[in-house]
Amino acid sequence: MKVVGVIASPHEEGNGALLTREALRAAREAGAEVSEVFLPRCRIEFCKACGTCLRAGSCPIADDYEQVRGLLEEAQGVILSTPAYAEQPNARLKNLLDRLGQLAFLTSFFGGKYLAGIVTASRSPKGALKQVMALARGSVFQRARVSGSLGVALGGRHVRDMPEALEKARALGRRMVEDIRTGRSYPLQSLGTRVMNGILMRPLMARSITDNRNAMPAVHAELVRKGYLRPAAEEIAS
Repeated sequence: MKVVGVIASPHEEGNGALLTREALRAAREAGAEVSEVFLPRCRIEFCKACGTCLRAGSCPIADDYEQVRGLLEEAQGVILSTPAYAEQPNARLKNLLDRLGQLAFLTSFFGGKYLAGIVTASRSPKGALKQVMALARGSVFQRARVSGSLGVALGGRHVRDMPEALEKARALGRRMVEDIRTGRSYPLQSLGTRVMNGILMRPLMARSITDNRNAMPAVHAELVRKGYLRPAAEEIAS
């Protein structure tokens, strides 16, 4: 199993970086293959809204995005870590999620994966943590499951001096590995949204994507590959 930690902190040895590495270390000790993505080292440009990803399944911008996307796609578990700026995730993480964007949402990119969020803040991490998890797990065809989250109010301290926070990060890494290993379903997570998706949104979106498959062939092909849509009649014939 593979677990990837995405670190959006601008500091190589910052609070979020240290917490994420503790979680990854615990995940590795529990049997996972782990990888770290330190976003400040990656050149990820802004999305240009060209729609190429919907047609071709890849982004035409020549930067590090596709490499990062590939790591996330292969992973069964993803940890997203960011400092909170004015109770918001920072720009680096939001930019990555923007680049994943509509293609990820339409094809349930995070569907079936286990997610965790780590947010550090001077005072309250709650608002940013809620946004991180909502941005990442939002989908229609298949949901992601949340193994847990960790918000740390620093109050001027560094997490290296906060043993309880470090242990919570390690526990989060261990829990994610156990969730992946056992296939824990978390049946009550996002229950209302899932019911609405099943009754209304999923049939509407499936029909729309099928009807417009020539405009967004990569989306249609990916959903067929995952088994969320049936192949078109001409595709079966060929």
